[in-house]
Amino acid sequence: IKKNNKLTVIFLANLDSHKGSTRLIEIAKHLKQLKSKIKINAFGSSRKQKKKFLYNIDTLEKLRQEVICNNLSDWLEYHGYSNQPSKEIINSDILISPSEYNDPWGRNIIEALSLGVPVITHGNYDKFVKNNETGVIFKEWNSLEYAKKLNEISNNKKLLLIWSKNAISLAKKLFDKKKYGKLIEDIYDSL
Repeated sequence: IKKNNKLTVIFLANLDSHKGSTRLIEIAKHLKQLKSKIKINAFGSSRKQKKKFLYNIDTLEKLRQEVICNNLSDWLEYHGYSNQPSKEIINSDILISPSEYNDPWGRNIIEALSLGVPVITHGNYDKFVKNNETGVIFKEWNSLEYAKKLNEISNNKKLLLIWSKNAISLAKKLFDKKKYGKLIEDIYDSL
């Protein structure tokens, strides 16, 4: 638990809408209404950056302008790309993944759990995010439910300690380098 009275939430993904970058605005609007002590820090760039550099700037600037227009700066900030994602995760209380594809997995989730940072997401696959064990997983997208749950967590940060320990334990079990390295070696050896 960070020594900040605000719950620090991290979004770490491409800023393309299918990853949920625009959904953060919906959540922030609810957090504002609830007068929550929560800050979402969004890190990422657009995949189209390599093809059209200006597209990335426009996407990031568009999201930042929407935050300003809706007076959401106390609850949400789009930082753009980070070359130190692990540092950003470690400095957060919980990772949020509101993807439009209902995919509660991915590198961001695996990294967060491995670093002991719980996750809030939605979908039907619960191998990584186990409800009330390593974070929160909703069956489907609902911005108000995300906001309410984040608000509940911000008022009971002890949950984060339990989920953090569980996340580390699960990550050690599922992502053991030696174990899976040996399995890959065995596969190659059998060829």
